[in-house]
Amino acid sequence: MYTMNIGIFPGTFDPIHPGHISFALKAAQMHSLDVVHLIPEAIPRGKPHATPLAERIERIEAAIEQHPQLSVLISPFPTSSTNQTLPWLTAQFSESTLTLLLGSDVAAHLGAWDSLPSLAQTVSFIIGMRSGDSRDALHHSIQQAQKKHSILINHSFLTASHAHLASSVIRATQ
Repeated sequence: MYTMNIGIFPGTFDPIHPGHISFALKAAQMHSLDVVHLIPEAIPRGKPHATPLAERIERIEAAIEQHPQLSVLISPFPTSSTNQTLPWLTAQFSESTLTLLLGSDVAAHLGAWDSLPSLAQTVSFIIGMRSGDSRDALHHSIQQAQKKHSILINHSFLTASHAHLASSVIRATQ
């Protein structure tokens, strides 16, 4: 029986941009992911003025329509919480290997995640390096998280095209 390799790419995607697409496609190619599911967070923490979810979903679908290995997956939960989302994902993809795609800006704070031990037992991580972020500093941060939680974090770093793009900068120029 073939075990599917599933990429999970959560985020606000407000707006989705070529950096997101490039990262997801390169992760799929380099790590033999059968599909990468982009999961837009309905109510993003710390972003009270996010574009409505339905509009973000439409934009994501339009941006990925030429890429059959990319898909939108709608979470039943309004915010991303490992305690809720991880059991849902493992039930959805019970016969699959899961890989979590994160930007380096998010991965830098993994050590603060209380749920990191259960997450690290379930998924591997592909960390997309954003322009200006230091791979050495991030590697050190991950080592600290591993020590803090007494775990091994299976991870790899990836630099894709358009790593300089950020949704916050795009919104500010619109």
